[in-house]
Amino acid sequence: MLEEVVILSRENNAMVHKLVSAQNRATFWKMIYWVIIICALIISYNLLQPYIASITKMYNYTSQVVNSFPKLGGVEN
Repeated sequence: MLEEVVILSRENNAMVHKLVSAQNRATFWKMIYWVIIICALIISYNLLQPYIASITKMYNYTSQVVNSFPKLGGVEN
């Protein structure tokens, strides 16, 4: 009976080690996943930043032009 307990204990220990290593691999790949997503967002922002800046500048210019016109007939913008 003692030998059976030792055998079961060794099997249990082997399964626990497999579970821990699987959990470590899953954590590693989850970290890689988030690093890739964050890097993709940073790269996308850097690539789109000139376009966003030009659109913002154009919007500010047109709003200044529209606001420079006199108000007609009491209509407010």
